[in-house]
Amino acid sequence: MRPTASRSDTWRTRWPSGEAIFGGDVTVGAGFVWLRASSELVAQIDPATDRVVARIGPAQASGGAHASDGQLWIADHFERPGGWRAVLYRIPLIAG
Repeated sequence: MRPTASRSDTWRTRWPSGEAIFGGDVTVGAGFVWLRASSELVAQIDPATDRVVARIGPAQASGGAHASDGQLWIADHFERPGGWRAVLYRIPLIAG
C-alpha cells in the first residue's frame, strides 16, 4: 500500500490463489510483515510484493503477535470446557 495525503486505502493481502486473508495483530521483523491471521497461527508477508510467502501453524483462536530481537512471539488464547487456556509460541526469525 502506498497511501497518499488525499486518499485512504484499505490494504488487503491475498494468497497466490487469490483468496483474501483476514487477521488482527500485525508486527514487522526480519524484513517481513507478520499477521496474526484467522486461518493459520501467523502469515508471513513480503512487503516488497504484498504477497503471503508462508503460513505457519494451524488456525487458532484470538491472540497477538510481536517481533523483537530475532524472535517472533505469538500469543494464543481460547476457551476449553474447563476454562480459558493461553499458549505462547516463540519462532526464531532469519532475515530475508
